[in-house]
Amino acid sequence: MLQNRKEEMRTLASALRKELKHFEHLGVNKDLDPEIFRPLRTRLNGTPLRAYFAQKMYLIIRDRLGWNKKMHHSVSQNEALFLVKIPFVFEGIITIQYLHNQILDRKNGVNSPATIANNLLIANILKDNLYEYIESAFPESIQLKLTQTVRKAFKLVDIGQLIEKKHNTYQSFIQKDHLEEFQFAATMDPCIDFEGLEDFMDQLKSDLPRSLWEFTELYLKRIYLTCAALFTLNTSFLCDTLGIHQEEKKKLMKFATAYGMMRQIINDNADWVPASYELSTLSKLPEDAFSDLKNRNITLPLIFHLAESPRSIIAQWLAGSQKTLTASQEQEFALAILSDHSIFKSIQLSRLLATIANTFLEGEGEAEMLLSDTSQIAWWNKFLAPVIKTEAYKAYRKTGNYKRLKRLIARQTTLPTLSPIDEAIENEKKPVFWPLKLSLK
Repeated sequence: MLQNRKEEMRTLASALRKELKHFEHLGVNKDLDPEIFRPLRTRLNGTPLRAYFAQKMYLIIRDRLGWNKKMHHSVSQNEALFLVKIPFVFEGIITIQYLHNQILDRKNGVNSPATIANNLLIANILKDNLYEYIESAFPESIQLKLTQTVRKAFKLVDIGQLIEKKHNTYQSFIQKDHLEEFQFAATMDPCIDFEGLEDFMDQLKSDLPRSLWEFTELYLKRIYLTCAALFTLNTSFLCDTLGIHQEEKKKLMKFATAYGMMRQIINDNADWVPASYELSTLSKLPEDAFSDLKNRNITLPLIFHLAESPRSIIAQWLAGSQKTLTASQEQEFALAILSDHSIFKSIQLSRLLATIANTFLEGEGEAEMLLSDTSQIAWWNKFLAPVIKTEAYKAYRKTGNYKRLKRLIARQTTLPTLSPIDEAIENEKKPVFWPLKLSLK
């Protein structure tokens, strides 16, 4: 399945690169255009997940509506819009959002006045181009709703980023009482719907002291806005445009919510892998390791750690004013969050979200199976390897927390519940542990 999915993603990327040529006609200047379009072109040279999600969600909805090639439905006649152009729009959104995020978090080398200004200007131009593209590439019947969806995507992520900078900080964490007075505006709360995530929420609360519930709930709302919202907005737009039944829409919206939350928690976990492992993505350089910590953003693994070890070396560092970490500090902090199993609790909860997401798919049809397969990242990805190929993870697997979550995951999923390293341990084979830099005896 993985090979099929990767091949499909590459095929989609090729189609999106052709679409980029139409997008580039909305450019500014021949000399400037190569730099302006480079971020989007770079994403389209990889495996564009948001575009893939948009395409597969369309196919899932189409299948549930019972369309076939012989039917002459008014929307199916414009299928290219849904297979390529709408996916292109959503990949354009995430490209622009990442340019802004790199400024806010000082990632990917964007840490000087010149690089910040460059990112800001390119993001602004790409955003204007995106609206022009919608006006030129889509029929009037779709333009308004799609433009509203795109605007909302940018607005929600900006609100989420503002919450992160003001309320998801270490200062807010140690002054928890003020969060009891923090309320979302009446217009915001309906945008965030955690229905269907009850098992996840219950498990999370059971793992944390009551005093941290408000802070953790705000963290979850924040990651909904900064990550999950793009998936839910895409799903809602497609469901409404294609006219699927409301009950079916609810299921797909629950899938998109759990899926998007899972993706962000996976990213938050990956932040704890030291730069010395030289792991990177299209939007993250090795030296971006621990960027959340350096920015004093409190994410799920750190919530668990501070609950377990409030006076740890990490807590002491957070209370200070330093903004950089040495290589030895990165190793030391990684060992600290491994030793009390905080990172593993967060990893298991991302896996629980993956299984919850897939309960809202029917498991029938190629599109559903391929989209479901992208959830495998919760079980195995290159940033997980240095973390779970350790003696600390082997010890964690003997704890009640691991066993409870394993049972909860197994009860809900048709996905494999063991990563390759888990399977090796389960079968009493000696796993090949990662270089001992992160191994705990």
